[in-house]
Amino acid sequence: MDPVFIPDGMAIDLSHQTLFSRLMRIRPYRQGSEQVRAVSISAREEQLLAVPSGTPALEVLRKTWSAAGVVTVARMLRAGPNGAMNGCIRASSDF
Repeated sequence: MDPVFIPDGMAIDLSHQTLFSRLMRIRPYRQGSEQVRAVSISAREEQLLAVPSGTPALEVLRKTWSAAGVVTVARMLRAGPNGAMNGCIRASSDF
């Protein structure tokens, strides 16, 4: 997350609020893109995800932006032979 868009990011208590929910309260982004693809993960990623070597994975690359520029860039992995990813993003005042 670009600190320009969430200047108080380091002070947020993550046990009570996520960076994303704070961002949506103070500066909701207007556009985004997402790419999902099958990937081979590195040995380090296998270790971090606690999966055996050669485990297949799905990767999601997400980028959001507003008129002022790129707001967020995220890379998420879901490892496992039957991996599936589901998600929903919506604008709401309920943050």
